[in-house]
Amino acid sequence: MRNGLSLAMIGVLKKMTETYPDFERLSLMDTKSIIVASTDESTLGRDFSTRNYFQNASESSSGMAHAATAVRELSQTAQTLKSLLDRLRA
Repeated sequence: MRNGLSLAMIGVLKKMTETYPDFERLSLMDTKSIIVASTDESTLGRDFSTRNYFQNASESSSGMAHAATAVRELSQTAQTLKSLLDRLRA
């Protein structure tokens, strides 16, 4: 679960909570509602599909479109960070 990409995503999420202190924690779910990155590591790998907010977003095409855009942007950022980390380690 904790590969280089997920670690990079966790780093991005932690930076976001530092930048926006109103967010207590941030998590990233896949399309099956499994937490793949989070500032709260105890939630990694957990399934949130039974939660109302996930079900409501899944039923709303605008909610899913917004989520898909956010995931794509975060994934691109995480991949960039991973590449930079790999170069620094080399």
